[in-house]
Amino acid sequence: MKLIIYLREESYFLLLKKGVVHTEGILGSERSPEDLCKEYAISAVRILISRSKTFLRTVSFPFSSPSKISLVLEEELRSLFPLPLDQLTVRWHLKSRKKDSATILVSAWEKSFLDPWESLQKTYRFSLSIGCEQDFLFNLFRSSGHTSYDVIFFDSRYLSLISVRKGILSMASSSFTEDFSFSPETLFPEGTSGPLYYVGPSSLLPKKELIPSPILLDVASLSRQSRIFDLLTAYPAISTSSGFRTFSLRSRTLIINPFMVALSFLYLAFLLILLRPLFLLPSAKKEASLASLKVEETFRRYFPPVSRLVNPVSQAEEKVRGFHQEKGTLVSSLSPLEIMRAITDAIPETVPFRVSRLTLHGTTLFLACDTHSLADVEKSASLLRKSSLFQGVKVSQISFGPEAVTFTVVMDILHDTE
Repeated sequence: MKLIIYLREESYFLLLKKGVVHTEGILGSERSPEDLCKEYAISAVRILISRSKTFLRTVSFPFSSPSKISLVLEEELRSLFPLPLDQLTVRWHLKSRKKDSATILVSAWEKSFLDPWESLQKTYRFSLSIGCEQDFLFNLFRSSGHTSYDVIFFDSRYLSLISVRKGILSMASSSFTEDFSFSPETLFPEGTSGPLYYVGPSSLLPKKELIPSPILLDVASLSRQSRIFDLLTAYPAISTSSGFRTFSLRSRTLIINPFMVALSFLYLAFLLILLRPLFLLPSAKKEASLASLKVEETFRRYFPPVSRLVNPVSQAEEKVRGFHQEKGTLVSSLSPLEIMRAITDAIPETVPFRVSRLTLHGTTLFLACDTHSLADVEKSASLLRKSSLFQGVKVSQISFGPEAVTFTVVMDILHDTE
């Protein structure tokens, strides 16, 4: 037996036995999910979430790369939903896309809708699927051969609308109304494109010729609860999942800062050195002293001009760095002031760009910056790439704060070296 769950005002259910309606009702007030599983041998559970139970948001970005969108989308969505993101299942797809911008449509529903069924699935071994009403209506008419169309679904007091443009779901809305008037101009303020499909009572249609391919199941209705069950029963092969490419939110990953890890190890090593005398035996201390003398002797042997030893290791590293520079290590001839002047020339004052830290290693420049938005991050990086002084400009470690967006710029300096 197959069980269909439709989540709208209530959790409606319809039980099919060999494609024929066996029983229907409302979960909670009449029966619990476990009651149905105990009473019937259910082989498949199909959950359909109405548009009224789905959150839809439209978000625009100043870039078009899906990978970049995935990188920042989670932070963008935190304030757009009434529930925390960890309580939602989130999917999104590209609604429109240009060379330097993109608009996406985000849909989300509560994870709790699946909780009781996932628990029962382990015991009763049925297949489980979940989908959305707007995706089902999208798939129902996509085989018509049109890439743009609009759908009106009216079920008692419930109205659901979708618009499809260029094969992509671009709009979905729903409402509860007592007075339904079939007026495409009112229902679709932004206009319709292509065929207009209607699923609902034929008595509400002003003129039949307005509808290219009407699907009317009000006469042959099988369910006393919702016309959506009639559609799912009449078209069992139509999927309730998205009919176009979608993306999910990236799972959170732990970002490890190599500098902080190294600093932690150095701090632990320093603590061990401080506590070393408490644990070592006198003989071990004597061996340490001998080893220190050997280090000093070795240093004096290889660096005879040095008369005073303070820290042999640090002094040896300083000598090695001096040798590297003498051998031709590239060092920028520009001063930090000249570098900042070049950055100021590259980025005009109209761009809200601020450098909080500048670090120069050879000819590699590290900038810790902040600005107002992601668009300003992209614009700042683009302007630096156009400068004749810099090359290999890379942006990383983007972070969103309450008042600014912070990020790191790494680039090489193109200049005569000395």
